[in-house]
Amino acid sequence: MKHGASMLAALALAGVTAGAARAEDPIAEVKKRGAAFAKAVATKDRKALEGFYHPDGVFISPEGNLLNRKGYLDEMLEWAKGRTFTNQESLGLRHRVYGGTVIETGTYRATGTLKGKPFVHETHYTAVWAKVKGVWVLLNEQGTYTRGSRKKSKPSPRSSARS
Repeated sequence: MKHGASMLAALALAGVTAGAARAEDPIAEVKKRGAAFAKAVATKDRKALEGFYHPDGVFISPEGNLLNRKGYLDEMLEWAKGRTFTNQESLGLRHRVYGGTVIETGTYRATGTLKGKPFVHETHYTAVWAKVKGVWVLLNEQGTYTRGSRKKSKPSPRSSARS
């Protein structure tokens, strides 16, 4: 009987371990969300973008504006208005996982056209993602213009295609 109980315990543990191994990696999940985020920015889809930002989040634009979700989205969509994106990417990504939180740092770079003229926008950013009700959302985000980034491209949506 002891042997049978040990065998059941071992099988149960193996099942838990296998289940844990099958679970998505938090960084992979955040990267998937980042790819979807880039699409929402490019299409200027406010409803989709709202789903990326926690309602109680605090966000700081490259201009230093301290904003709630609505204010941040207003700035972001104003910035995106009239732009056609040819590329959005996050460079030099670094992720750190702390329980149900992922801290992401990188450099967001967007290129495209604005009123028929090319634009390049680049900011360093830090984003704090948390898994809330099974969905990765941004609790906090801050962007800072890189040296040489054209400040006339402001305000900015710090990050995007986190691929």
